[in-house]
Amino acid sequence: MRSNGFKKLLRCARWVVCLSLCLILMGTVSGGCAGGKQPSEAPRLKVALGVEILSLDPHTSAGTPAEMVRRHMYEGLVRADEQNNIHPCLAERWEVAPDNVTWTFYLRKGVKFHDGTPFDANAVKASLDRIRDPATKSNRRHMYAPIAEVKVVDPYTVQIITDKPHGSLLAVLAFGGGHIISPKAIQAYGADLATHPVGTGPYMLDGTPTPEKVTLKAFPDYWGGKPKLGGIEFVVVREDATRVTMLETGQVDVALNIPAQEIDRLSKAPGLRIRKAPSTRVAHIGLNCNRSPFNDVRVRKALNYAVDKEAIIKGVLHGVGQPAASPLSPATWGFQAVNAYPYDPEKAKQLLAEAGFPQGFKATLWTPQGRYFMDKATAVAVQSQLAKVGVDVQVETLDWATHLSKLTTPTDKGNETQMYLLAWESVTGEAHVLFDTVFVSRNWPPGWNNMFYKNEKVDRLTDEARTTLDETKRREMYGELQRIVVDEAPWIFLHVFEQVTGFRSDVEGEQVLPLEVVLLTGASKKK
Repeated sequence: MRSNGFKKLLRCARWVVCLSLCLILMGTVSGGCAGGKQPSEAPRLKVALGVEILSLDPHTSAGTPAEMVRRHMYEGLVRADEQNNIHPCLAERWEVAPDNVTWTFYLRKGVKFHDGTPFDANAVKASLDRIRDPATKSNRRHMYAPIAEVKVVDPYTVQIITDKPHGSLLAVLAFGGGHIISPKAIQAYGADLATHPVGTGPYMLDGTPTPEKVTLKAFPDYWGGKPKLGGIEFVVVREDATRVTMLETGQVDVALNIPAQEIDRLSKAPGLRIRKAPSTRVAHIGLNCNRSPFNDVRVRKALNYAVDKEAIIKGVLHGVGQPAASPLSPATWGFQAVNAYPYDPEKAKQLLAEAGFPQGFKATLWTPQGRYFMDKATAVAVQSQLAKVGVDVQVETLDWATHLSKLTTPTDKGNETQMYLLAWESVTGEAHVLFDTVFVSRNWPPGWNNMFYKNEKVDRLTDEARTTLDETKRREMYGELQRIVVDEAPWIFLHVFEQVTGFRSDVEGEQVLPLEVVLLTGASKKK
């Protein structure tokens, strides 16, 4: 009996195996019994960045590459487009009271965070209170400090009350620091939000992020509809040549900061497209005004006269960019050209001699590599030009994290800054944020006034311009601020960038924001 039962069981098992094999083969050959294709996962994109992704916490200023990654996961009450126009986002509409300090936002309903938490007025209050709380130690706090109170009116109505009229409030709320974080995540992760981002955006974190790679996947419950991509992977590829090769071979779909010498060739290559876009970013050499010899304005002016901006644009940037005529880009609201420093090496030598340095001096110039368009090559070109007026500069290349860390080290913690290459953008698309972040004296390191520059009139005018709603008067104030800063030369003013990004031809629907964020939230990839 046992033997016969075992034989029947064996015959049955063989029949099941044979049937399974037949079904597998039929599916392989014919595409399935139903005759239709099985649904496949939406295509994914891979993006090559030049430097590390330092933090996924929107309240942390960690460089534009990190900001770009975060913008795929987080959203604010409002958003800005490629022309810096403001549009509704998590708020459907808003109004300003006659007192000019009470802003009422009417919120979108049916929105969820990636952790399932409903979006509402309490979430808005939790995020804006967090960035304004000194205990958070946000280096973006100064931008939101003018908010006196965030008041929950009802679950889908919130009021933002500013200390004085605030002409830049909408632009500030559209910026990354104004993005709304899940209140549940704030409670659960606190400072660990840098590696546990939870927003309302179309993509959410997939796996554990590292400074070298962050992988996102589509958020299935996104209020704006199903994302067109299955996911996006951001990887760090520091070498320009390697990023280009990976783009050409299809290992990545998008590559940032295409080197100038490759633009023409890649523009003609099959399967690729090169996109140029305006930028609010201005390249400069920052000078530590708090230490000799840079504490003498004659030295700072001399260095500006000694640098041939046109030659750098032609020889290093291959014509991609324009000379800086101000600390602002022409793409920034409030820009006015000043053009104070034509190339004049003899004038530079004269000023150096007057300052007591007829034979020049020695200094160290820090630069990143791969962060900006032709960044190290620009630093080397400046080194060569300064040598012609007797200034002996040693160029030291730093990784991006070290570069930022050194620049934001306070004096009492051993700040060693002399000269450094950086390129500030007006992250809100208008003038106020740059002056309020970079040039006011209250933002000496650990803030972003890395030049240790101080001018009481600049401090006062910057605050007055923020609290003035009359755009004509604001433009006048920003014009005066630009003239003062150029005249006192805490920077060597170099050039305004043009963004150069490489795409595979099957990628479409991207946005390139002037603050140098390539936004793929609405992008797709042809199959």
